Amino acid sequence: PQQLADNEIIFIGLHFGDIKNVLFLRSKGQAFLEFENIEDAQRMTDYFEQNPNLTFHTKRLFVQYSNHQELNTDPS
Repeated sequence: PQQLADNEIIFIGLHFGDIKNVLFLRSKGQAFLEFENIEDAQRMTDYFEQNPNLTFHTKRLFVQYSNHQELNTDPS
C-alpha cells in the first residue's frame, strides 16, 4: 500500500520468516516479498486469508501467494 513505508512492509513479512528479496511497485501500491523458504510465504498467505479484516495504519492489506518461485528484480 502506498501509505506504508518500505520498512513497515518488510517488518510485517519478517514475522513469518526470513526475506530474501523485495520488490516495490509504488505507482501500483504493491510490494512483493520473496521469502527464504516457500513455507514462510505460504504461512503469511494463510494467516491473512484466515484474518481478512486485519489492518495496518487503518489500511487493509491484501496478501496473495504467487506461483513464481523467485522475484526478478533485474531491470534489463
